[in-house]
Amino acid sequence: MAQYKVQEYKDGDWKGFRFTVKEFDSAAEAVDSIGEANVLALLNQQVASRIRAKVKNSLPKGLSGDDLLTAQSRHQEKHPDGVLFSQEDADKWKPDARDLTPNALFKQAQAAFAAGDTDKGTDLLRQMKELMAAN
Repeated sequence: MAQYKVQEYKDGDWKGFRFTVKEFDSAAEAVDSIGEANVLALLNQQVASRIRAKVKNSLPKGLSGDDLLTAQSRHQEKHPDGVLFSQEDADKWKPDARDLTPNALFKQAQAAFAAGDTDKGTDLLRQMKELMAAN
C-alpha cells in the first residue's frame, strides 16, 4: 500500500510551505496507480538525469580560455564521436553503484598493505593507475 509523505520547501518564496507526495511500495503498485507509460517515462527521465550528472561531475570544472579548449580537445581525441558515456557504460550503470576516486583507491590500497594483503593492495594501485590514465 502506498505511503504519503509531507515534504517542505526549504528556501525561496514558499519556504516553510509543504506538499504531500505519494511513495509506492512496488513497481506494480505504481503502474496500477499512474500507468505503465508514466512509470517508464519517470524512470527513463531519472536514469538520464543521473547519468547526465555522473558524466558532468567527471569533467574538469572551472576551466576557461585555453585550458578549456585543451580539455575539450583531449576529450575529442579520446571520444571522436563526442559520446562521453558509451552504450557499454550505460549497460553497466547502476543507480546505487558509486565510482571510486583515485584517492579512495589509494587509501584502500594503503589499508590493504597495512593489513599485509599485498596482492589486494597491488590490484587497487593498478585500478587507480588505470582510472587516472582514463581521465
